[in-house]
Parts: sequence; structure tokens; C-alpha cells
Amino acid sequence: MKIKRFYFYIGGYPGSSHAIEYKDNVFAYSSALDDNYELEDFELTVDNPDLSAEAIKAHTDAFSSKLIIEPSEILKFKKYLERYCKNWKRKYSIGPICDGTYWECEIWIDNFRLKSEGHEAYPGNFHLFTKKLSLLTGGKVFQ
Repeated sequence: MKIKRFYFYIGGYPGSSHAIEYKDNVFAYSSALDDNYELEDFELTVDNPDLSAEAIKAHTDAFSSKLIIEPSEILKFKKYLERYCKNWKRKYSIGPICDGTYWECEIWIDNFRLKSEGHEAYPGNFHLFTKKLSLLTGGKVFQ
């Protein structure tokens, strides 16, 4: 399996931003919160009732980290993408607006390539995609 590109970003104003990128054979995750962040407004993408507010905050505060992801897990994620995300449109948008959430995705593994982006609009299975991405990364947040 050859990873040629693996990049996903979601964020906007107002709100937090989260990204993952594969570069130089390493997965790097970054996260940043805006000043108006309220913990009670945060919806964790990985269902885990044992996480305290402090643990959630630790997962989402501004930071960057390197991730170790097993090749077998990447292969499972690739199979999910091939089956459920291959028909994503190149661009999703609700029209000309300034604020809001922007996202972009470019994943190229072996011969499979997914390139899509959006502004306040998403493919129908986008929430499940971000949940699968969160599971792949050990619970990192992508919302």
C-alpha cells in the first residue's frame, strides 16, 4: 500500500479547526480552538461516556501531534472510502457566504483518489466519514 496523499481539514469562523496530513511518512494531527469555545457546545465524534470534560478539552485544545496508524487500519479505512465515498462531488457549497465551516479532503492511496471540498455543505455520509476518521486516529476530533 502506497500513500501518495492523505489530507483532511475542517474548520471555520467562528469555531475550531482540525486537520490531519501525511507527510514524510508520518501522520500529523493539529487542532485549534477559537476564543468563543464552550465545552458544553462540543459534540464528541467518538462515543465514549467515560471521557470527562477535561479529557475532551485535552483532545481538542490547540496542539499538533504525530500519530502512529497501523497499515491494516489504513487499509480498512481505504476500503470504507472506496465503498462509500467514491461518488463524492468535487465541491459542495450553499452559495456565497463569508463565515461558516469549510472542509477539504484529498486522500490518494494506491490507485484510489478522493478529492472533495465544501463550505457549509456536505455529502450525505460526511458525519460517518468524520467518525471513521476519528476512529482511525485514536479518537481525534474532526468537527
